[in-house]
Amino acid sequence: MLGAGRVANVLVAALLANGIEVVQIFSRTPEKGRRLARKAGAGYAATISAITLDADLYIVAIADDAIAELATRLRLPGRLVVHVSGTLGPEALEGVTDRAGVFWPVQTFAPGRRVNLKRVPVCIEASRPQDEDLLAGLAGLLAGEVHRFGTEERRVLHLAAVFSSNFTHFNYVLAADLCQRYGLPFSTLIPLIRQTAGNAGRNDLAGLQTGPAVRGDHRVLGLHRLLLKEHPAHREIYDLVSREIMLHFRKNGEL
Repeated sequence: MLGAGRVANVLVAALLANGIEVVQIFSRTPEKGRRLARKAGAGYAATISAITLDADLYIVAIADDAIAELATRLRLPGRLVVHVSGTLGPEALEGVTDRAGVFWPVQTFAPGRRVNLKRVPVCIEASRPQDEDLLAGLAGLLAGEVHRFGTEERRVLHLAAVFSSNFTHFNYVLAADLCQRYGLPFSTLIPLIRQTAGNAGRNDLAGLQTGPAVRGDHRVLGLHRLLLKEHPAHREIYDLVSREIMLHFRKNGEL
């Protein structure tokens, strides 16, 4: 396992739970690397030159922008090496090996939150069909779903994930700030948030859209805008999203 962050910790736990030996952890952060190595009963490598050459699989679980730099220095000819990025293809590991691949869990790994990989879809890709079959077998053992998507498909799915997860979470941040500003408990919104998240599992997402924008209720929209008058950036977000909702439903003849 190359990396000792949140994704690496989840993957190591899943591997161990399924009887797969983790032989070594590589990390340039000694505290994190040694801690994960102890959990895994594995060796620890602090430098690239100390990485073992006889593992069956190498998982590069580091930030996307660090993969290119690592790939210029890491050489594992003939070994299966995968990264966990949703936006990079196997070619990101060119020069490292001729057996490159992708093992991307479609999930957010927030600090302090446990992730059960058995409930998480994993997208795989490999430069060789036989290696993709190996990754499919591993993903089937560790994860809830397995999808063989190419790089462009994963990039679209990653963009959709940003809209549905990252942007949605930021809206929670804005809502919590608004509640705090007016001395209101954010916890009052939790049942609403859970209901809305539950609606995402339904087929007719557009038909479940609610709120003043989809109703074309300009009186309520105006009241909300007044409440945000001292926060122009937040009002800009509110206006943009409200406008897009109205345009979407007008285009489809539903408003």
